[in-house]
Amino acid sequence: MASFYQDKVAIVTGASSGIGKQTSLLLASKGTHVVALARRKKLLDELAGQIKSGGGQCTVFVCDVTDREAVARTAKKIRTKYKAVDFLVNNAGYGRANSVLEESEEQIRALMETSYFGMIYMLKEFLPGMVERGQGSVANLGSIVSELVFPYFGPYSAAKFAVAALTESLHLEMKGSGIKISLILPGPADTAFFDDISWQDKRTVFPRVKPQEVAKTIVKALRTGKLVNFCPSYLIPVVWSYNAYGPISRKIVGVVGQPKGSTLARLLGRKT
Repeated sequence: MASFYQDKVAIVTGASSGIGKQTSLLLASKGTHVVALARRKKLLDELAGQIKSGGGQCTVFVCDVTDREAVARTAKKIRTKYKAVDFLVNNAGYGRANSVLEESEEQIRALMETSYFGMIYMLKEFLPGMVERGQGSVANLGSIVSELVFPYFGPYSAAKFAVAALTESLHLEMKGSGIKISLILPGPADTAFFDDISWQDKRTVFPRVKPQEVAKTIVKALRTGKLVNFCPSYLIPVVWSYNAYGPISRKIVGVVGQPKGSTLARLLGRKT
């Protein structure tokens, strides 16, 4: 029996490293033609070489998903090369951990442009074709911090809240259309995500999850079309408890989420 993934075409954004790279590798191992998008050409070429050396197929495009015109140009090239796109994985994004009072407006805008508007641009280019054919799968990468809100994660959480809301709305809109829309909610991933200096004094409550595990969750969601997909699965009861015991939960999160010696804490005169 042919695999669900065999000979399908999958676009993966943010494919040069971390979760995007592992998702590309996993899809390629299942016989999917991977179309990898990212900004860093060298890393994209390395990914393509790794996939092809294993007998897989991969095409790369250097593309910044925050650039609407660049996305449109890249989409035109992809549609010229491939008859149809079966899977779309909106993974591109990055994180910073600062209060809205500490973060610059430019950085806040960049967070939203990458995670949210980058996803919008890709959907605008490829979802209509899926609808026309009556088949296709979309996986949008959210975050556990859109379900559990911690101090100093406001701007990043807001971007991921937007991703979650749009994804759930689309999931409902696409009912009966043959299109599967899924939201992926990973815990903190063990990737270069945490290299940004803004994380240096911040606490992460949960153990870091391997990007390979998140990739498995994404690839499975493309097949099942399940709306909400947590990774790891222990986050399911954690989120349930957080919502069930709201005021208590938020007090606990407010304490354990306080960083050491943050600028805002000093401004407020708090001892951390």
